[in-house]
Amino acid sequence: MGEQQEDVDLPGELGEAHPRRQGYVTSEVVRQEQERYLTQIRSLRTLLINGPSGMVGGSRLGYLKSKYHMEYTHLRAVREG
Repeated sequence: MGEQQEDVDLPGELGEAHPRRQGYVTSEVVRQEQERYLTQIRSLRTLLINGPSGMVGGSRLGYLKSKYHMEYTHLRAVREG
């Protein structure tokens, strides 16, 4: 038996519809996006704790700060708290 895919009523990445599902994405795509989000938030947290090293670290921190402004503000408040 093949694995049954459950459709989730969410837009695709960047507000675009999933190309094969006409506006719906599978639960697998949602899971992948959640994992990517958590990985990037963990990276942001690590950069805040350890400080960026060099230009690449500073650039990455700037990118994550702008992409996840609310999460950055929260993490900074907890760190300084």
